[in-house]
Amino acid sequence: MKAIQVFGPRHMRMVDVPEPQRESGQLLIRSEVLSICGSDMRSFRYAFPEEQYPLAPCMPCHECVGIVEESDSAEVPAGTRVIALNIGRGGRGGNYGMGAQWVLSAPDLVIPLPEGADPSTYIMCQPVGTVLYAAKRLPNIIGQTVVVLGQGVIGLTFTRLAAQMGAGRIVAVDHHDYRLAKSRQLGATHTVNSYNEDPIEVVRELTGGEGADVVIEAAGQIETVEMIKGLVKMFGTIALFGLPEEPKVELDYVGLMRRQAIIIPNVSASTNDPTGCIKETVELVNSGQLDVSWLVTHRLPFSEAPKAYEMYEGYQDEIIKVVMDASA
Repeated sequence: MKAIQVFGPRHMRMVDVPEPQRESGQLLIRSEVLSICGSDMRSFRYAFPEEQYPLAPCMPCHECVGIVEESDSAEVPAGTRVIALNIGRGGRGGNYGMGAQWVLSAPDLVIPLPEGADPSTYIMCQPVGTVLYAAKRLPNIIGQTVVVLGQGVIGLTFTRLAAQMGAGRIVAVDHHDYRLAKSRQLGATHTVNSYNEDPIEVVRELTGGEGADVVIEAAGQIETVEMIKGLVKMFGTIALFGLPEEPKVELDYVGLMRRQAIIIPNVSASTNDPTGCIKETVELVNSGQLDVSWLVTHRLPFSEAPKAYEMYEGYQDEIIKVVMDASA
C-alpha cells in the first residue's frame, strides 16, 4: 500500500509498505480521505537528529475517515464509515500514523458517521471537535474581550465559536492577511497582523489598559506564547491549545503569577474519552447546527501528499485545510 514517510526536514516521499495486520480487538480500515493538521508540521519540518531519519512510515498524519473492512466488534461492524483515531495512543502498539491507504484503529477510538456522510466534510469534525472540547472549558465569555492568537484551522474555529458564545470583542491575531480576512467573516471584531502591529498595544488600547478577559493560544509559536502575559488582564483566563515544535518553552513564571490568571491547558486526545468531543461535533453537523465545510479549501490525491504538506507548511495558495483522496 502507499504511505507517506519523512526522510528529513520538509522532505517527504510516497513509499510502499505492507498492509497492517489486524489483531483481535482491532479494526482494519480502508482510508477514504486524509487531512493535515498543524501539529503534523512538528514532525514534517522539525530537524531531528540525523540518526532518527527516516521517520516511521505513515506519519505525521492523524486525521482519517475510512470504511471498516475487518472487525470482530458488534458495535462497529465491517462496512461502517468512521473517523478513525490513532491506535498508537495510550501505548497500545500498532501503527503510530494514519498516513496510509490502510490503517488500524479500535472500536473505542472510532466515531461512526451517518449514512451518506461526505467524508471530505466530516473529517473536519476531528479538529473542530478538539476546539469544542476546549471552548466548553472556558468561563462565560458573554460581552468579554477574547484574543485568539493564530488564525489557522484551530484559531479560526475558536474565533467562530467565541462569536457564537457571545463574546463582546474578538481580537484575531495572525501574520497572514487572508486568514485575518476569514476571521472577520467568522465574527472577529478586530484583526491584528502581528508583522505590522503590536497585538499587546492594540489590546491595551481597546481595553483601556486592562487587557483581555480571555487569551487563547492557538498557534503554538514561541512569539505567541511570549505575548500571553502582556495580553491577559488581572485574574483573566488563558487557554493553551497550540503545540510548539520545541518540547520545552520558557515562560515568565513570576510575571504570570502576578497576573493571577487561570491557565487551562487543552489536549483532548489525552483525556479518558478522546472521541467524545468529536462525536458531539458529528451530531451537531448531522443536525445542521454546525457547518464545518468552510474549512476545506484544497483537495488533492493522496499520491500528491508531499505537495500537500509543502502547501500547508508554506501557507501556499491561501490554504486553510487540504483533504487528500486516499484512493488516488
